[in-house]
Amino acid sequence: MTEAKSVSEKRDPLVEEFLRYLANERNASPRTLKAYRQALAAFGTENKTSWKKCTADDFRDYLFALMKRAQARSYVRLQFSALRSFYQFLTARKRLRHNPVREVQLPKIEKKLPLVLTRQQVEELLTAPTRETKKRSAPVWMPLRDVAIMELFYSS
Repeated sequence: MTEAKSVSEKRDPLVEEFLRYLANERNASPRTLKAYRQALAAFGTENKTSWKKCTADDFRDYLFALMKRAQARSYVRLQFSALRSFYQFLTARKRLRHNPVREVQLPKIEKKLPLVLTRQQVEELLTAPTRETKKRSAPVWMPLRDVAIMELFYSS
C-alpha cells in the first residue's frame, strides 16, 4: 500500500507498525490496542486522506463530527489520545516532520460533583453506634469511641 492511499483501508501498515510498537515496546494492554485500533479506524472511515497528508483542519473536522453526534467528551478524548500517540510515533520514527494533531484543542472533561449525604443520613450514621446492641458485653466507652471516629471521618 502506498502512502497516497486512503487511511481507512484495512490493515494499514503504518497502523499495524504502531500497534506492534505499542504492544512490544510500550507493553500496552490488549484493551488499549483494541481501543487505539478502533479509534484509528474510525478516523479513517471519516477522513479519506492519507496519514501523511492529514492537516489540523482534518482533525478539527473530525472533532466537530464527533461533537455533532453528541459523543461523550471522554470518548472524544480517547479517540484523540490514540491519534496523538499515533502521530507522535510517526514523527519520532522520522516518517513525518510535523504533528498536526498537536494543533487541535480538545474539549475539557466535565467535572461531576461528588454525591453528598442528606442531613438525615448523616444523623443516622452518627447515631448508629449508640443504637447498636452488642451481643457480647462491650465496654461502655466503645459506642462513644465509635461515634467519635464517625464524626472524625465525617468532618475530614
